[in-house]
Amino acid sequence: MRKILVLFLVLISSAVSFAAQEAKDETVKIKMLHIFIKADVNEVRFENLWVYRRDNAGSDWEVDFEIPETASLEGQKDANSEQNRQIVSKELKADSVIDSVSFTYFIANDRGRCRVCFKANHDIDSMVVYVSGPGTTLKSDLLKFNSYRTLRSRYSGIYTAENIQAGRLVNIELSSLPAGEDMLIEYIAVFSLVLIVLAALITLIVCKLKIKNFKSNKHEACFK
Repeated sequence: MRKILVLFLVLISSAVSFAAQEAKDETVKIKMLHIFIKADVNEVRFENLWVYRRDNAGSDWEVDFEIPETASLEGQKDANSEQNRQIVSKELKADSVIDSVSFTYFIANDRGRCRVCFKANHDIDSMVVYVSGPGTTLKSDLLKFNSYRTLRSRYSGIYTAENIQAGRLVNIELSSLPAGEDMLIEYIAVFSLVLIVLAALITLIVCKLKIKNFKSNKHEACFK
């Protein structure tokens, strides 16, 4: 009876060890995440490239990504990818250790502003965001402006982050995006109003100085 109990415990221990090792072997992380952002007066284009990596090959694996609720997905060109509501999924090759998923979605340009937030299901080693448009600015509590890479690229701004934990919320807020005609008219009106106010202030200051000088000269003439 004791031998049977010992054998049973050994088998359980081996099974647990094997399961743990298998889980470790199937650990998946995001090696690189690249997002290319380009905007027009109507919408903002987010072109995504997610590079996944696992420790060992040999079995089928699948990854998925939930796009933001406010986003609309571009038609898939990859036959192995599919969209289920707001989920992008892809079955990766069983014999691959590294594979990638690429897709593009659009978010409306809201009067020169756009905000996006998402979570990754796996750890991210490195993330790079490329922004087009000389006036576009990006704010994020996670991404930092990379001046070195920006100066050596054709993009107006490159932002980077490293070692992002799975489940961490990534926020990206864009402003000063290309504006439509209505926004341009509004900007021109505001700018014109500012000029009018400045002109009025300058005129008032000049008049006060002239009056002050006139009184000073008149006072001096009385004592001559």
